Amino acid sequence: MPTGAARDEFRVALQLVPDQPALLLPGELLPQIVSDPAISPVPGCAGWFLGVLARRGTVVPVFDINAHTGRLPLPAAGRYVVMIESAQAPVAVVCAKLPAVVPVSPASRPTQFPELPIAERYIVDWKTVDGAVLPVFDLLRWVVESGPGVLR
Repeated sequence: MPTGAARDEFRVALQLVPDQPALLLPGELLPQIVSDPAISPVPGCAGWFLGVLARRGTVVPVFDINAHTGRLPLPAAGRYVVMIESAQAPVAVVCAKLPAVVPVSPASRPTQFPELPIAERYIVDWKTVDGAVLPVFDLLRWVVESGPGVLR
């Protein structure tokens, strides 16, 4: 690559809330789509905590951010379970659409943007994708801060 040339940058776009813009994951997070997950519910937990699944001997918590926003949980038929491994522990979220790897370029926060389904404090950056400005969502921070609310 020539010196000073722009490097292609990509992010994974997750459609966590069906009627809202997709959220982008930070570049260091690489999700895996879990096919045919057997999610075991955990009694006494909030409806947005769907339960746990087992992957390679590890128990992985599964969250529904759509339900966390006060909406109904995403229906099992047609949703995608996406697992993200981190240094702390793996977590999984459900998506309304198949995640996509998209090319991005730097952007500033738009002056007008639909109300986000998640708190602004979890937005760590903004990127342009096909002419639209989308937020970069700190999913792991959301899990750490929302996790204590799992128990009713």
